[in-house]
Amino acid sequence: MFENYFDQIRILTSFNKEDILIKKFELYNKGNMKIYYAPHNEIINNK
Repeated sequence: MFENYFDQIRILTSFNKEDILIKKFELYNKGNMKIYYAPHNEIINNK
């Protein structure tokens, strides 16, 4: 999934809640549950 969101993540200037919990990162929204994309365990920094 990272490839789908890379360009949008790259242009972010900060990673505050209001910057990342936005519609373009929303994966699921039903009732009072919303799920947003987060690049967790997809990227390995070998440096």
